[in-house]
Amino acid sequence: MKAAVAAVALALIVGGCYASAQVRKQAANDFGCPQDEIVVHQLNAGYIARGCKKLWRLHRPASNIHLTRKICA
Repeated sequence: MKAAVAAVALALIVGGCYASAQVRKQAANDFGCPQDEIVVHQLNAGYIARGCKKLWRLHRPASNIHLTRKICA
């Protein structure tokens, strides 16, 4: 779990489309559904991923050090 958050943190630092793809990939893995069913929205403070009747929030504070994610059913 910590490795996944670290991978997403690295993706957020890199930025751009690559970060959205990494968020989509991790959300699909956490949700247990195909990546093509995941929709990712980039926000100022992180990302929201939706798919398979689940919602995944990734909060990125200004420091980019601590990331939190929450899966909401």
